[in-house]
Amino acid sequence: MDTATVRHFLPHPLTPDRHNRRLLLYRLSSPKPQRLFTTLSCFNARRRTRWKNKLQTINITRTPRVPSSSFSSERNFQIAIDIDKVTAEVSFFFYYIYCLSRSKVRRFISSGSDAFDDLRTLVAFDYQNRILTISCRHSTAKFVGQLVLLSIFGHFVVKGLIGIGSSFFNKFSSGHTSPVVRRDRSLGGKEVAVGTGSSVVARDKATASLNLTDVSDEVSKNGVRVGERLPKWWPPAVPRQITTANRQEYQDDANRLVRALVDNRMSGRDFMEDDIVQLRQICRTSGVKVSFNTENMRDSFYRASVDFVLNIYSRTPVFPNSVLINGEDGPNFVAGLAEDIGIENIRAARIVSAAVAARMRSCFLQAWALVMQDRQSEANAELLKICYIIQIFPPEESSPEMEMLTLGLKKHLKVEQRETLMNMFIGVCGKDSHKTAAEALGLVCSKSRLFLSLS
Repeated sequence: MDTATVRHFLPHPLTPDRHNRRLLLYRLSSPKPQRLFTTLSCFNARRRTRWKNKLQTINITRTPRVPSSSFSSERNFQIAIDIDKVTAEVSFFFYYIYCLSRSKVRRFISSGSDAFDDLRTLVAFDYQNRILTISCRHSTAKFVGQLVLLSIFGHFVVKGLIGIGSSFFNKFSSGHTSPVVRRDRSLGGKEVAVGTGSSVVARDKATASLNLTDVSDEVSKNGVRVGERLPKWWPPAVPRQITTANRQEYQDDANRLVRALVDNRMSGRDFMEDDIVQLRQICRTSGVKVSFNTENMRDSFYRASVDFVLNIYSRTPVFPNSVLINGEDGPNFVAGLAEDIGIENIRAARIVSAAVAARMRSCFLQAWALVMQDRQSEANAELLKICYIIQIFPPEESSPEMEMLTLGLKKHLKVEQRETLMNMFIGVCGKDSHKTAAEALGLVCSKSRLFLSLS
């Protein structure tokens, strides 16, 4: 059988048995054995035939596609949510968080208890070998570190929450601010509403920004405003007895006396009244001036001198206008001494006014304490001291010192008590100084001589 015979059988379908018989006949008839290339070609052809049949089958059974335009027009977007399932999952999640946090807290508490027990034996001392041992477990050190970190984190969390809460509170309460009240001196000390808190703050900021350059011009080097005036009792000029002879000796004596005053003060001793009078005498006679080491020491010496003058007028049994201090009255003495030691007139007058207000406050309180003890004569003597002092150094009306005095007396004395002191003051001193006393006690006098409290 030749090759043409094999080709004759190829178009027909071959079964495995029939295919084996034809291969056997081909080998017996062939003179030379040949490799079975025909078999391989037959298998390849059948595989291609099967793939083509499969492709044909797929093409036949495939359904036609729907056009995209029609599919998009008929398509609907829907979301289906199962409420029961979502609720169950959420509840399970929170329950898991609760159980986890509960276990963590229990574990933290137990570790804290163990750490506390371990820290109780942190330090051990061996008396025989003289050895100090410090030891703790690893879990204890870990717990301490966690506690420190939690404390820091909690601090920042609380601070942030407080800041957020305060910002929300300020935001919601900005429209409900309480009125700001100020005391008007021109209306007899009555309180007047000047606006809300936000408007007053904004106005103050605007005023401060506009007048920032003017402040340096209005304030001198010693911190005293130019528009401030001297009180009426301040003398326009202090008389002096200047001698040109031995001026250097007077200067040396004055400097030596100042050094002695400073040394005594640094040693804890008070300024002596004789030293104050002697320094004033040297400076008034020779016209020399002295200086202290510091401004604080200078002001302290001047305050002591003012208290010395007030004590003299408080102890006088006669009319205060006839009392002289080394040939000078009180206003000339304090004004001349301020010039001698280099204190500006405005600042010196302010120190004197503050000292007078403090003395009035102490005398009023002492007088009421004596009234409560039924010591009427001694109470009248305290009120008489006030009368003498304000005759020599009358306070300015509605001054800051008088306002502070009024506020201080209102805190310690009731309205009835202050009215009683006012009636006693009029009985001792007369009607000449009743306005100053009424202002100090926070009272106002009507036409019927009834004293009412200033609200």
